[in-house]
Amino acid sequence: MLTIINIVLLVSLNLIAIICLLKKNSSPKQSPYEQGASQQVLENQKKLSRDLIDLKMEMEQIRQSLSKEFEQLRLEQKKFLDTVQSSAKTKDKNEENLLLNDRYKEIFDLHKQGLSVEQIAAKLDKGTGEIAFILQLSSQARR
Repeated sequence: MLTIINIVLLVSLNLIAIICLLKKNSSPKQSPYEQGASQQVLENQKKLSRDLIDLKMEMEQIRQSLSKEFEQLRLEQKKFLDTVQSSAKTKDKNEENLLLNDRYKEIFDLHKQGLSVEQIAAKLDKGTGEIAFILQLSSQARR
């Protein structure tokens, strides 16, 4: 905001200097005071032009610096989102395993005791295909 104000002031001063020079050139005779004032206006105009160029260079440096910082923040955000997503996937898989274990705990307990699929099915009054399928899903989920 400050640099914009500075630029506006510089442009205004340049316009004033130009108006003074036009007025000076239109008058037929200049006094030594007017000549000195005109010279001072020209020097001020040159200085203001140099200052304006310096401000433009500073603004470009700031823009480049901000662009670099923005790019770094974008990369950090991407890494963070990737980490969050992978963490969520791991959590979802663990929750699925817990749900599977809770729901079919009795089947897994009997299987750990060494009972066969047919024995488990008979004991729980379920089909052998269902028991085999649940045990197969469980072994795949552990991998």
